[in-house]
Amino acid sequence: MSKIDLNKITEEQIKSIRENLEIYSFIEERYNEGKNDTVFKMIFTRFYLISQPEMRKIDSDNSFNYYKLLFSNDRKYELMDAVDYLYSNLSFYGEKKYEFSFATKLLHTKYPNDYPIYDSKVFKYLKNDDGVDLKIITGKNRKEKIEHNWNELNKWYSTFEEKDKWINWFDENFKEYKDISNYKKIDSIIFACSGY
Repeated sequence: MSKIDLNKITEEQIKSIRENLEIYSFIEERYNEGKNDTVFKMIFTRFYLISQPEMRKIDSDNSFNYYKLLFSNDRKYELMDAVDYLYSNLSFYGEKKYEFSFATKLLHTKYPNDYPIYDSKVFKYLKNDDGVDLKIITGKNRKEKIEHNWNELNKWYSTFEEKDKWINWFDENFKEYKDISNYKKIDSIIFACSGY
C-alpha cells in the first residue's frame, strides 16, 4: 500500500483537511440540534451524496426517505438495517440499489463514534493494504459483499497500527476539532492525503 507519511503532508493537504472539517462540523452541529431543514439538507447532500444525481433534488422522495431515517430516533440502526431501508425506500431512475456508502454516511452522522465512513477513497486506500480483502460490490451477492467489506473496514480500524500516531498528529494540527470522532480524524487524513 502507498502509505500516508504524516511527515510529508503538505500545507495544501492540511488546508483541504481543514475545509472538509469546517463543513463536517457544521453538519454535525446542525444534526445534533435537530435541524432537518433545507440548509442542512443542501450542505449534507453536497458533502456526502453528490455522487448520485437523484439525491441532489432535496425535495424528492429519495431525499425525504433518506432524511427520515437520518432523523429517526425510534431505535439504534445497524449497517444492514440502513442498507435494507435505503434499498426499499430509494429509487434511482426506477431501479433499486444497495447504497453501502450512503448508509455509512447516514450512520456516521447518527453515531459518529460507532460507525466509520466507507467511500471510494477509503476503498482505494485500503484495497492496497495487504491485510485487507475488500470486494468490488457488483453482481448477485451484493449484500454479502457489503457485509464482507463492512467487516473488513471495521477490522482495519481496530488493527490499524498507526492509529494513535495519526490521531495524535490530527489533534496537534487541528486542535479546534479534537472532540470529533477518531473515525473522522483518520477518514479526513485518508480523504485529503491518499492521492485518490
